[in-house]
Amino acid sequence: MLNGYSSDEDWPYHNYDYMIGFEISKQYLNGYSDYYTNVIVYVGKENPFAKEALKPIAWKKMPAKDYPSKSMKSEDRVLLKNTIPGNTYLYQTDSYNYFLQDYLDSHKIIYARRLLVANSKTKDIIIEKLYSQSEGTSPAPLNYENGDDSIEQYTGKLFKDKPPVVFGFEYQSFGCPAISIIDKSNEDIYLQCDNRH
Repeated sequence: MLNGYSSDEDWPYHNYDYMIGFEISKQYLNGYSDYYTNVIVYVGKENPFAKEALKPIAWKKMPAKDYPSKSMKSEDRVLLKNTIPGNTYLYQTDSYNYFLQDYLDSHKIIYARRLLVANSKTKDIIIEKLYSQSEGTSPAPLNYENGDDSIEQYTGKLFKDKPPVVFGFEYQSFGCPAISIIDKSNEDIYLQCDNRH
């Protein structure tokens, strides 16, 4: 299908002018947002996905004093210099503790969120991510935050050959989102999507 930005003047059309999609029965897409923003497909010879259900993260507010005291990366400190800490949140599984800290701008609006994922037994921080407001990104609301059933953040075993993942912390206006692998590699897997303007 031609994308909405193509016109007769663009003839002959190039590969870039087309959008390619897959028709999937809605019965297999229960629990996703109206726009299916967290639906992921793979085209290839072998299915890379683990056959385990991802879990929506159910955040609970926690006292700020219980947020881990890991020093912040210098580039993150610079980015957050005009912000103040906001709410802190916790989510726990058998293997990991997920800590989230809001950072507010001068209008008390969430400008950024810092995620730390720690081993639940050793308390070692495994990954650290900062999701901030920019021209192309904005923080996604936390699960169930708006009093509805919308789910943005998920965690669990997504890929057969990789450790568990976590994702869903920001909206992308330009570019495509990433899925963070929960291991010391700090690897992100960037999705290929059609997010043109």
